[in-house]
Amino acid sequence: AAANNKDRERTNLLALAMPPARKSLGAQLRQAAKDDPLCIQPSLLRSLARPTERPQLPPWAARVRERLGVVEAQIRRLEREKQMLLNRLAEAPDDVTDAVFLELEAGLDVGVHGGSSASSTTPT
Repeated sequence: AAANNKDRERTNLLALAMPPARKSLGAQLRQAAKDDPLCIQPSLLRSLARPTERPQLPPWAARVRERLGVVEAQIRRLEREKQMLLNRLAEAPDDVTDAVFLELEAGLDVGVHGGSSASSTTPT
């Protein structure tokens, strides 16, 4: 019985001495995305710079795979949101959809041409 108590004490001491398990970066990002469905994580490209030393490559590749998983999950969430918004737009009155598409078209003209949409739609 005394040996059994010593083993228990040793196990308890070891449990106290061990640091708590840390979540990987990917797990932390996935948890943040679950907690806040609109949470879009910033790019981690700077922190995922490719190492020059061969022994560092496997852990780096694992971090890149984790990040890819997070980005893919974000893309799926954005696609679901896009479909929801398109469904709402399809159910909206015609004047609302016309206004939305005119505004989108004007925004695309500005983004592509760098100028106002009026200059790109006015015949010359």
